[in-house]
Amino acid sequence: VLSRPLSLDEKADVTRSRLQGALYLSRSDNTVRGMLTILGTHGVTFASLYSLRDFMKTAGFSEESIIAAASSSATELKLFTHTANNFAVSGAAARHGDLGHQAPHQPMPLKRAAEVLLPAARRFVDQRITAHAKTL
Repeated sequence: VLSRPLSLDEKADVTRSRLQGALYLSRSDNTVRGMLTILGTHGVTFASLYSLRDFMKTAGFSEESIIAAASSSATELKLFTHTANNFAVSGAAARHGDLGHQAPHQPMPLKRAAEVLLPAARRFVDQRITAHAKTL
């Protein structure tokens, strides 16, 4: 079923729905597949959000693009990375063990980190779906 050409209705669904588009795209797009795998396996954690950031940056979505897509700021993204990387703040959810780095004075709550990174990830996936839709 997945190897046959898409019907007109299926093409419309893939381009209209982020979920359907991301699932369809993940068949051939290792970046989108990896992002979905991370979230599906770990849920929303500091480490999984940082992984999304890594996937986006590796695929050419710059820090500036992430900031703009999240309607955020460089300062806020830096606070996210500082919080996500710091064991003293994030404990077992941190990306690193104790590196002896000073913890941020006001760590970013996970809820706010999700509000920053998930919209950027959505925009990133939307752009990839749109780019791929031209070849359907």
